Amino acid sequence: MVAVAGILASGIPMALGYITSWNGFIGTGYGNILLVKILLLAIALGFAWLNRSAVSQYYAVNKQTVFNRVPYYIEAETFVLITLLFTAASLASQPPAIDIPELTATWGEVLHSFSPRIPRTTSPSQAALLAGEAGRLAIIGQTPSGAATAWSDYNHNIAGIFVTAMSLLAMLSYRTSALLPRRFYWLGYFYLIACRCRNLA
Repeated sequence: MVAVAGILASGIPMALGYITSWNGFIGTGYGNILLVKILLLAIALGFAWLNRSAVSQYYAVNKQTVFNRVPYYIEAETFVLITLLFTAASLASQPPAIDIPELTATWGEVLHSFSPRIPRTTSPSQAALLAGEAGRLAIIGQTPSGAATAWSDYNHNIAGIFVTAMSLLAMLSYRTSALLPRRFYWLGYFYLIACRCRNLA
């Protein structure tokens, strides 16, 4: 608890110095990643509390609780903490919100970006991508490329479909049945993602 208090005591003043408004917290990449970092920290602390509660029950009431619950709690907490480290690394690559007030998105723009829509499963043509590169990379008179945005959406959507499928199969792998054996290698989806990336390269 002392270590967590120290992290919060050093992180909160820094966050308040780099983000001076709610728009900066919601409408910039720095604020978004910081929000994800806070949520992951809360989840990790929740798993730590579950671990502590299970160990307390081991000494107080039910000794079997530790063997039934704690391994899964530790596994989940480990993945959350690893993700938290990657999130912290990503945060260091983003400019603080206080430095880019003219590039901060409004609440309306943020809500629009999160509006539900069907995932994009087709990529733009190579000709369309090349046609928009000159304007996207121009130093003066830079214009956004619709094809580049569509390409980014396509990549993220396909990866999201794979990750969602992997998550469901990982949860199902803990259940033994005739159709789904206990050792169901859901990690094979990583191989499929690697094959897809190799084909795109």
